[in-house]
Amino acid sequence: MKKITIFLAILVIAIVGLFIVNTTTGLFSLTNGKEFVIGYATPLTGDASSWGVPSQKGFEFGIAEINKSGGVNGKQIKVMYEDDKCDAKEGLNAFTKLINLDNAKIITGTMCSSVAKAVIPLTEENKIFYLASGASEDSVPRLGEYVFRLWVSDAYEAKAIADYSIDNLKLKTFGVIYVEDHVASKSLKERFIETVKQNNANVIVEDSVLSASKSFSSAISKMTSNNPDAIYVPATPEVLIQLINEIKITGYRGKILAYGAAMLSAGTIDKISDKKNLYYPQPKDIRETKFWKNYKEKTGEDADLLTALGYDSAMFVKEGLEKCGENTDCIKDLFKNRKNWQTTRGEYSFDQYGDIEEVPFEILSLEYSSYSFFLISFLIFLLIQKHNRS
Repeated sequence: MKKITIFLAILVIAIVGLFIVNTTTGLFSLTNGKEFVIGYATPLTGDASSWGVPSQKGFEFGIAEINKSGGVNGKQIKVMYEDDKCDAKEGLNAFTKLINLDNAKIITGTMCSSVAKAVIPLTEENKIFYLASGASEDSVPRLGEYVFRLWVSDAYEAKAIADYSIDNLKLKTFGVIYVEDHVASKSLKERFIETVKQNNANVIVEDSVLSASKSFSSAISKMTSNNPDAIYVPATPEVLIQLINEIKITGYRGKILAYGAAMLSAGTIDKISDKKNLYYPQPKDIRETKFWKNYKEKTGEDADLLTALGYDSAMFVKEGLEKCGENTDCIKDLFKNRKNWQTTRGEYSFDQYGDIEEVPFEILSLEYSSYSFFLISFLIFLLIQKHNRS
């Protein structure tokens, strides 16, 4: 009897000790009460890292700002970063760790819709507040009760570039090359074709490629042999660069309509050899709040729209924690149907699904930007010459 009592006492002590140790690891689904643990999963390596890395920088900048000013309700925010590699399987592994081991009740950072679609069943099952910041495929916020996003839907971008091409550029025929194994690319393609048809124009040729392909000559040959007025290319950054460069080599003289989010990625524009007749949409660059100036002063770098997206995600998390703590039901109710929420990029409103309502787009042309630069340079040269002669 004495041996049993001793054994039970040792067992109790061991269990209590294990419980105390693990309250900070999340194995018993507890937090240590001194900090909020937030999950941030985004592509930090691979093709889509040109989306993930800038957004992570903006998020880190925002979290550092929050913690330096005292945190949220007296608690610091601790961020657990994971690389989802823009891959559904990797994303699911990352989210499983963040939920089961790190005990994160709020997860953000997602840039790829393929990842969002893979993890939403898991986040919904665990009532995780999931801010799929940049997962732009149209249906994403509608797949779960706790899912929100801060980037405008692909449906709006595809419509913006199609409308502009028909109304402003007066184009009538289009070709489309999309990426078969990329969720957002297929969504963009469908919305673009739908808008073109609604405007009584025609998509006369369509083809797909795989992201791992080394050459896209077959699809490009199909496009150029039909000679459409423009070729729409809704592709991820590296694929987009390769497609545009290969199209240009053929001597194609029509317009090329590129995926705006890919064009915004770091380094994309520099890697396109011939920028003539190249157009792409982006949400209007309305720079509000002091973020843009502060980021430049403290990092020495200029923030772009993806960096701003990361910062906005941090501010979203901050407000949710301030008003609701980790009560995810409270957070979703706080933001659903929220109107005129202030971001670095303007005031945004959320609909009943947790999606950003339509925002204004602008269509950019690098050709015209370069022309304007040289024109201004030439005018300055003439003024200098005139001044020297006088």
